[in-house]
Amino acid sequence: MAAKSKMVFRGNEPAGKKCADCEKAATCLESPQNLQDFYATVPAGEYCCFAEDTGCEDSGSCILEYESGLHVVYTQNFIVRRGAGKRGARLVGFLGTLEFDWVSGIITVYHHFEDKTDVYDINAEQTGTHFGGDEVLADSFIAVMQGGESVAPLSSGIESARLCLAARRAATEHTVITL
Repeated sequence: MAAKSKMVFRGNEPAGKKCADCEKAATCLESPQNLQDFYATVPAGEYCCFAEDTGCEDSGSCILEYESGLHVVYTQNFIVRRGAGKRGARLVGFLGTLEFDWVSGIITVYHHFEDKTDVYDINAEQTGTHFGGDEVLADSFIAVMQGGESVAPLSSGIESARLCLAARRAATEHTVITL
C-alpha cells in the first residue's frame, strides 16, 4: 500500500522554466539564492519547482509487509526545512529500538528493559552527497571493474527498483501490489 501527494510543488509557471530566468527569484522561497543557506553542500535545483511540468510529489509513504509478517513503513517529505529535516530510520524490536538520523549524524539505541540509552555521534564519518554513500558506491564500482566484489550487488539494485516501481503504482492506482 502506498500514497503520495503533490500539494506544494505545483503551479502555473511555464514548463521548463529555469530559476535563473525568473523575475520572482529574489522572493521565491525555493530559488537557489534563497536556499543557499539550507543547502550549502548540495546545489539547489536549476528548474522551477512551481512549473506546470514538475513531476515529483511533495511527499510519499509506503507500507511493506513481508512473508514473515514483518512490516516496514517508509515516508519521505520534501517540503520540510531546518530542524524538521530528518533522514534515517527507526528499527523497533522487543528488546530495544535503534534510531539513526543521517542529518544529525546521531545513532540512538533505546533499551526497553533497562534504564539505558546509548548515543553514538557518527558526524565525523559523513562526507559528500548522500552522506558518503555515493563515494562508497563509486569505489565499489572501481573494485568490481578490477575483479573485486561489490558492496551492493546488482540483485539488490533490481529489488530496490522493483519495490519503488510497485510503490509508485500502488500510490497511483490506490491498490495493494504483491511482489
